[in-house]
Parts: sequence; structure tokens; C-alpha cells
Amino acid sequence: MVALWVPVVVAIIAAVSGYFVREFDKRKEREAEEYRRKEERYINLILCLRGLTVSIQNKELKEKFLDELNLAWLYCPDDIIRKINRLMNFIPADGSLKGEATSKEEIKTAFGELFLAIRKDLISRKLIKKTELKISDFSLYKAG
Repeated sequence: MVALWVPVVVAIIAAVSGYFVREFDKRKEREAEEYRRKEERYINLILCLRGLTVSIQNKELKEKFLDELNLAWLYCPDDIIRKINRLMNFIPADGSLKGEATSKEEIKTAFGELFLAIRKDLISRKLIKKTELKISDFSLYKAG
């Protein structure tokens, strides 16, 4: 009688183990896909930052950056959203990079903090699971 149960128990253990392995693989695959999408979005965001500089003044790049900025709310952690908002405080509608900044050093620091936060986020490979952002943290910007 025991000889009959051994194959059944082994089959059940194998089926349950297979299920958990498959679920683990699917989860890892989903995380890898989310990471690839996040990396692609960050690349687009960074490439469009050039449109914010005084020397370029490219309206299309500004508009693309602002589109990427809005999409950032879907994939960026709170820290990066706040750093982007800080950077945007330095950039008035005319794109002159004179907003609240009192010096080029402040603007450079804001850019550097944003890039560093993006790098840390990509290195951590963590998925966003919660947010502390509020409605007041969201701003609609338009290209000047």
C-alpha cells in the first residue's frame, strides 16, 4: 500500500515545485521587463534635458522632455520626481534657466542631483511599491 503512495506524493511535490519555479521565473521576467522600460524612459528623459538649456532652446525637445516628465509619474520613485520638480523651478516658461536659481552652480547641482538619483534608482533595481507624493507635487509645464 505504501508503494502506491510514494509515486503519488512524488508527483504532487514535483507539480507544486514546478508551479513555484514557474511563478518565480515569471516574476523575474516581469521585473526585468519593467527595468528595461524604466531604463529606456530614463534615457529619453536625459536626452531631452538638452532642450532645457539656454544654448539649445529647442521647443520640440522641451515638449518631448515635458511628455517624459509626465510619464515619469508612472515609473520614477518619489525622490526623482521631487528632484525633477526642483530642477523645473529653475526653468521659467521662456526657458531662460533663471527661475529661482541664483547661480549656474545651483542649476548644475540640481542637474547633478537628478542624474545621481536616476543612477541610484537604476542600480538598486527596486520596483516602486508605494508613494508618498501628493497631488500638489504634480505640475503641468508647457514649452515656452
